[in-house]
Amino acid sequence: MSASALVSNFAAHLILTDMITRVTKEILGAKLRSLSETSNSAYVSTVITFFNLLLGSSPASTHFWRNHLKIALILKFGWYGPIFTTDENALDADLRPFVLRTELWRSLQVCAVDEH
Repeated sequence: MSASALVSNFAAHLILTDMITRVTKEILGAKLRSLSETSNSAYVSTVITFFNLLLGSSPASTHFWRNHLKIALILKFGWYGPIFTTDENALDADLRPFVLRTELWRSLQVCAVDEH
């Protein structure tokens, strides 16, 4: 693989990671706003549950990455044209292999600090 192809591949993964960061920040924000209980423990529990779903490997996490997250990305960014590669767009494709997970985690931590 050429250097330009590697850079292009890395850039595509970075862009998808940023898109997922933006969408997951919105999903988590909506979950937090919908809480009927406003105690710190309710917020912490919601954040931990969401991060386990986002960063875990359970069947629920797989379903989230294959379905819910893909739909949310299309709704937010699909107005501008196709947003997935052929591999990412496959019906049963899990987006996790196409994402820079450490960058996603870092970006979500920065978002949390910015919001707090």
